[in-house]
Amino acid sequence: MSTIEEQLVEARMKEYAEASKNNANVDKAALAIAALESVQNESGVSTKKKKWLYLASLGLPPIGFVFALWYFFFSKKVDAKHVALVCAIITIGSLLLSWLVFSVFVASMPPQTLDQVRALNPNDLNDIKDLLQ
Repeated sequence: MSTIEEQLVEARMKEYAEASKNNANVDKAALAIAALESVQNESGVSTKKKKWLYLASLGLPPIGFVFALWYFFFSKKVDAKHVALVCAIITIGSLLLSWLVFSVFVASMPPQTLDQVRALNPNDLNDIKDLLQ
């Protein structure tokens, strides 16, 4: 647990202690467990959600930037800025890897194929469409 979460647990425990001063039958252990659970549920992004965010950042790089921006500016979770940073790093890495693969693919094309692609005439493509219909 991070120090921020520990501070939240302490604050929650103080709230519960104040609320239970009048009643001696209150189970203090149950209150401590409830404080821990409530802080864990409220404070951080769930592990399952993080996995999906990171996977989407890797597989769909532009969407990773959207997640990063949303978690950085709009999320109130304790670890939101960390999640945003990881999403941004994974997205940048994925974009660089995609660019590298595309560059290697284009560089490995024979020169005559690249010249043929450049010499394509849109009218030729329309003729092909007509033949296929």
